[in-house]
Amino acid sequence: SIVLNTFEVKSEKIKAQIERGNLLSNGETEVGDRKTNSKSVSFGDLKEFNIILWLCIIIGALFYMLYFGFTNIGSNFLQEYYLIEYKTANDFLSIIYYIAAVGVPTFGLFVDKIGNRDMFFTVGTLSGLVAFFQFLALEQTTYSSAIILPLVLVALYYCSISSNIWSAIPMCADKRLQGTALGMFSILKNIGQALFPLLLGKVKDMSSINGYHGVLICFQIGFGCLLALVMLLRHFVAKENHHLGRGNE
Repeated sequence: SIVLNTFEVKSEKIKAQIERGNLLSNGETEVGDRKTNSKSVSFGDLKEFNIILWLCIIIGALFYMLYFGFTNIGSNFLQEYYLIEYKTANDFLSIIYYIAAVGVPTFGLFVDKIGNRDMFFTVGTLSGLVAFFQFLALEQTTYSSAIILPLVLVALYYCSISSNIWSAIPMCADKRLQGTALGMFSILKNIGQALFPLLLGKVKDMSSINGYHGVLICFQIGFGCLLALVMLLRHFVAKENHHLGRGNE
């Protein structure tokens, strides 16, 4: 059924092209006297990305790298670092998912109403940075309800950025480059999600005192880089808006 559905979608696209004009043998569509290339975009289009678009792509990739880097090890981290039982650790970690289930669509509505996407990036990044400072500050051998607060901040970090990064990237790109921009974003995101756990594993193994202490330091460095990129993005967005005489979007 999947194969048949694929052919059906393709046939509908070709039918629509035929109705608009003539489908040329070299992959171009002719509408009247105008020709447009329907082939897939090349990596040469990347040189047309502006600095704001590149920053959004890198911020989004780093955001997902840090978030999934933590949730992948979250249960083991809580068990080993705070000596929490397996079930209790998973119950604590589920706080992030419960909040995200409600928070992401809610934040999405606020983003559509308010705009100021760079402000939401800032709020989310600061939430994540404070959360990992709190993880470091809490006692390693005991746990209490104090652990809930940094987990809530991690959820706020996820909601603030994931609710608008997927719309921010196309908004910063020329219409014909939007697919390429999202494709590059997905590539960098997947690379980060593949390599970051390997780095965390190496750091944990090399740490002589408490492996997760070194892991938390890695997250702090990552959030510091993310915050620097967000501040740079805000600078260029403000500069662009001032040039165009408009408010933030």
